[in-house]
This record gives sequence, C-alpha cells and structure tokens, in this order.
Amino acid sequence: MTNGGDAAEQVVRLSLEGFEVAAKLSGAAAKNIAVLLVSVL
Repeated sequence: MTNGGDAAEQVVRLSLEGFEVAAKLSGAAAKNIAVLLVSVL
C-alpha cells in the first residue's frame, strides 16, 4: 500500500508543479500581450 500511496503522492506533486509552471508561463505571456497592445495603441 505504501508504494501506491507514494506513487499517487508523486503524481500529485508533479501535476501541481506542472500547473505552477503553466500558470507562470501564461502569466508572462499575458503580460507580454498587454505590453504589445499598449504599444500598438
């Protein structure tokens, strides 16, 4: 049982890290798009 629990815990940890990276990337992209829009206007 501990092996299954460890595997599940690792999956959750990896998915949370992946979500954090995706959030940072999309945040940076949104900031760049906002700057681009402001410079065009």
